Amino acid sequence: IFLGMFLVYPACSRVVFRMLNAELCESFPTGLDPHMSPSLSYFKLDYSVDCNGSQHRLMSNPLYCLLMVLAYPIGIPSLYAYAFWDDREELQRLAALERAKKKGYAQVDGGKARGKKGRGLVGVAAEGVRWVAPRVSSGISQGVTTARRSVVGVVPALNRAASTGRTNLRRKKAIRQLRRHVQSLVRPYKCTRFYYELCECGRKIALTGIPVLLSGNGVSLRGTTGLIFSAGFLWLGVSLRPYQFRSDNILAQVCGSVIFLLMTSKILLQSSDPAIYEYKGLIDSVLLIATLTPFMIAIPMALDQAFSDEKPQAAPSVSADPGPLSEAQNWKVQPRAVAQKVLTADAADASGSASASG
Repeated sequence: IFLGMFLVYPACSRVVFRMLNAELCESFPTGLDPHMSPSLSYFKLDYSVDCNGSQHRLMSNPLYCLLMVLAYPIGIPSLYAYAFWDDREELQRLAALERAKKKGYAQVDGGKARGKKGRGLVGVAAEGVRWVAPRVSSGISQGVTTARRSVVGVVPALNRAASTGRTNLRRKKAIRQLRRHVQSLVRPYKCTRFYYELCECGRKIALTGIPVLLSGNGVSLRGTTGLIFSAGFLWLGVSLRPYQFRSDNILAQVCGSVIFLLMTSKILLQSSDPAIYEYKGLIDSVLLIATLTPFMIAIPMALDQAFSDEKPQAAPSVSADPGPLSEAQNWKVQPRAVAQKVLTADAADASGSASASG
């Protein structure tokens, strides 16, 4: 059902807004005197539709149009918003998990993050629990510096190997806990931008519906309105970068740029300046290339995502320091104590070596 709503939303909303604009009907006189003789009226966008017919009069009835506005342009986003509200606890937990990963918090437990990145070096234990190894000043002694380097060499190896794969698995598992219709709405986006489908509904209405409502001698006004809306939503997409994958964000920005270019060319071609028509062929060529660009970018991106291996990688072995790595992989209950133990042991060894040499 939600897939069907997604597909019909722009087209149905545009038709509803068209029916609200009475100036889309054009009259043709049937006699020699246009003021005295009866006239025929046809829909400008489809001259097979008789504006004097019973079907068109019913569909252009204000009460019927209001009902359709409540059903499509307003009703579908409202249904999306209700679905988000109904699953708000799971969505908030997903958002908290992603914010914790991005900001480098120490531990995430039940959607709450504790500890900050600035207090220590963030890593990931074998069970996916985030921990912080305490920082040690390098100016105390050479032995402490050596110990700090030992732990710092172990932590990133585990972090790089396990963080991405385990975070993706946790994200997929958490998304599966959502209702099925909500999964289709939030899956393409970052967990902190789960609401962006509502912004997409607003963008579709702003570009396809609102300009149709502008009446009067407003062909250029409609183009200018569409240009402003396209620029605004392009800026919003660049600022938020809502999609989970970087390639999707790039593709969305390219599509937004193409729409902005199309709106600009529409205003230029509707200009009364005769010099514009000299470059009409060039403008048409640029528009054709710009329209095909998103397809040329989307095809390799889709193939890359289809054949990419999304399995989490195993943690690599660190041959230079196998002892601390073995302990670090088995941190479960007291990660801080183990980190401190490694620091103390390496510092003692370094101090003993320095005393023996002295």
